[in-house]
Amino acid sequence: MIIASWNIEKCGISSSENKRAALDCFIYDNTVDGYADLVFLCEVHNARVDDFIEYLTAVVGETYRIDWVSGNYSNNYVYLIKKERFKQEDVVRVSTWRNERPMLALQCSIGSGTVYVGLIHAKSGRTGLTKTQLNNAMEWLQARSHDKWLLTGDLNWSFDDYDQLSPPDGSKYVSCWPDMTQRRGGILDWAIYGKYTTVTANALSQLRTLDQEVLDCSEMDHRPVIFSVR
Repeated sequence: MIIASWNIEKCGISSSENKRAALDCFIYDNTVDGYADLVFLCEVHNARVDDFIEYLTAVVGETYRIDWVSGNYSNNYVYLIKKERFKQEDVVRVSTWRNERPMLALQCSIGSGTVYVGLIHAKSGRTGLTKTQLNNAMEWLQARSHDKWLLTGDLNWSFDDYDQLSPPDGSKYVSCWPDMTQRRGGILDWAIYGKYTTVTANALSQLRTLDQEVLDCSEMDHRPVIFSVR
């Protein structure tokens, strides 16, 4: 199963042409020939949600079901799920702390088992609240999947500070990028997964049409991530 995720920094009609083109390239790279099973866009502005749903439905609606959930404070999540793999009832909005920055959770059959996937844009600032959200998200996934799960998105927590979190025993973590995923530095977009899950980073090989300005964060303030899960 292929999962692609990007914090698009409220990209919309008023954004620069390069920024909008970068998002088009990301969608193309991950939906051409139905490559990704799940595409997750976070930090979508309230005023742009309907535009995104209409546009994506017109472009890839035959292969993907497109919908959204509120992430609060103009931080909405738009997601594309492959129709042949997911049903709408497989998608759940999970609160990770009061009603702040929820997790989008999906269950998917892989081989003879089921893997749960959590996608989140955690609270910024790398604070105690960020840690609470991530720990709560992992606890929810673990309780339902027994070590067959993945948590990814914009975790807003440094990859280097993984040992300050409280993941279930045997959990692992991986990054698509060796140096940074955010303009100000640090790897904040990465993945944590259960001990019976196999995850491979795919971003560098699949993002064929994105310009260098995207990859060095001078246009968008985050890099995208892509993971293969089995």
